[in-house]
Amino acid sequence: MPIDPSFAISGAEWAMPATGGASAPAAPGAASGGGFGDALTKAVDSLEATQQQAADASQALATGTASDPEVVVMAIERARLEMELASQIRTKATDAVSEIMRTQI
Repeated sequence: MPIDPSFAISGAEWAMPATGGASAPAAPGAASGGGFGDALTKAVDSLEATQQQAADASQALATGTASDPEVVVMAIERARLEMELASQIRTKATDAVSEIMRTQI
Protein backbone atom coordinates (compact mmCIF):
# COMPACT_ATOMS: atom_id res chain seq x y z
CA MET A 1 0.00 0.00 0.00
CA PRO A 2 1.48 3.38 -0.95
CA ILE A 3 2.03 5.93 1.81
CA ASP A 4 -0.26 8.45 0.11
CA PRO A 5 -3.46 6.83 -1.28
CA SER A 6 -3.58 9.39 -4.09
CA PHE A 7 -0.47 7.70 -5.55
CA ALA A 8 -2.23 4.34 -5.80
CA ILE A 9 -1.97 2.83 -9.29
CA SER A 10 -5.43 1.80 -10.36
CA GLY A 11 -7.85 2.40 -13.15
CA ALA A 12 -8.22 1.32 -16.76
CA GLU A 13 -5.21 3.32 -17.93
CA TRP A 14 -2.93 1.00 -15.95
CA ALA A 15 -4.52 -2.25 -17.13
CA MET A 16 -2.43 -4.59 -19.29
CA PRO A 17 -4.26 -5.70 -22.43
CA ALA A 18 -4.14 -9.40 -23.31
CA THR A 19 -1.60 -10.05 -26.06
CA GLY A 20 -2.12 -13.75 -26.51
CA GLY A 21 1.60 -14.40 -26.05
CA ALA A 22 4.45 -12.97 -24.07
CA SER A 23 3.40 -9.81 -22.34
CA ALA A 24 5.33 -6.61 -22.92
CA PRO A 25 5.43 -3.75 -20.42
CA ALA A 26 2.98 -0.94 -21.08
CA ALA A 27 4.41 2.34 -22.28
CA PRO A 28 4.31 5.10 -19.66
CA GLY A 29 1.25 7.28 -20.09
CA ALA A 30 -0.38 4.90 -22.56
CA ALA A 31 -4.01 4.21 -21.77
CA SER A 32 -5.50 0.88 -22.70
CA GLY A 33 -6.92 1.14 -26.20
CA GLY A 34 -5.10 4.42 -26.79
CA GLY A 35 -1.72 5.96 -27.18
CA PHE A 36 0.34 7.34 -30.00
CA GLY A 37 1.05 3.96 -31.59
CA ASP A 38 -2.62 3.05 -31.75
CA ALA A 39 -3.55 6.46 -33.13
CA LEU A 40 -0.87 6.18 -35.79
CA THR A 41 -1.99 2.68 -36.74
CA LYS A 42 -5.61 3.82 -37.04
CA ALA A 43 -4.59 6.82 -39.17
CA VAL A 44 -2.55 4.65 -41.54
CA ASP A 45 -5.39 2.12 -41.77
CA SER A 46 -7.83 4.93 -42.55
CA LEU A 47 -5.47 6.28 -45.22
CA GLU A 48 -5.18 2.82 -46.77
CA ALA A 49 -8.96 2.36 -46.75
CA THR A 50 -9.52 5.76 -48.36
CA GLN A 51 -6.95 4.99 -51.06
CA GLN A 52 -8.61 1.63 -51.75
CA GLN A 53 -12.06 3.25 -51.99
CA ALA A 54 -10.69 5.77 -54.50
CA ALA A 55 -9.07 3.01 -56.53
CA ASP A 56 -12.30 1.00 -56.55
CA ALA A 57 -14.34 4.06 -57.53
CA SER A 58 -11.99 4.97 -60.37
CA GLN A 59 -12.02 1.35 -61.58
CA ALA A 60 -15.83 1.43 -61.56
CA LEU A 61 -15.77 4.67 -63.56
CA ALA A 62 -13.32 3.21 -66.08
CA THR A 63 -15.43 0.09 -66.59
CA GLY A 64 -18.65 2.06 -66.81
CA THR A 65 -20.26 0.56 -63.73
CA ALA A 66 -20.19 3.78 -61.68
CA SER A 67 -23.66 5.28 -61.43
CA ASP A 68 -22.54 8.76 -60.35
CA PRO A 69 -19.24 10.24 -61.58
CA GLU A 70 -19.50 12.95 -58.93
CA VAL A 71 -19.12 10.33 -56.18
CA VAL A 72 -16.00 9.01 -57.92
CA VAL A 73 -14.46 12.47 -58.13
CA MET A 74 -15.21 13.08 -54.44
CA ALA A 75 -13.62 9.75 -53.42
CA ILE A 76 -10.49 10.50 -55.43
CA GLU A 77 -10.24 14.04 -54.06
CA ARG A 78 -10.74 12.78 -50.48
CA ALA A 79 -7.94 10.25 -50.99
CA ARG A 80 -5.66 12.93 -52.48
CA LEU A 81 -6.26 15.31 -49.57
CA GLU A 82 -5.75 12.59 -46.98
CA MET A 83 -2.47 11.56 -48.63
CA GLU A 84 -1.32 15.19 -48.73
CA LEU A 85 -2.12 15.58 -45.03
CA ALA A 86 -0.22 12.40 -44.18
CA SER A 87 2.75 13.65 -46.18
CA GLN A 88 2.74 17.00 -44.37
CA ILE A 89 2.49 15.31 -40.97
CA ARG A 90 5.42 13.04 -41.89
CA THR A 91 7.48 16.06 -42.97
CA LYS A 92 6.70 17.98 -39.77
CA ALA A 93 7.53 14.95 -37.61
CA THR A 94 10.82 14.46 -39.44
CA ASP A 95 11.67 18.14 -38.98
CA ALA A 96 10.81 17.92 -35.27
CA VAL A 97 13.04 14.87 -34.75
CA SER A 98 15.88 16.59 -36.62
CA GLU A 99 15.47 19.69 -34.44
CA ILE A 100 15.51 17.56 -31.27
CA MET A 101 18.70 15.85 -32.44
CA ARG A 102 20.36 19.24 -33.05
CA THR A 103 19.43 20.52 -29.59
CA GLN A 104 22.42 20.69 -27.26
CA ILE A 105 22.08 19.99 -23.60
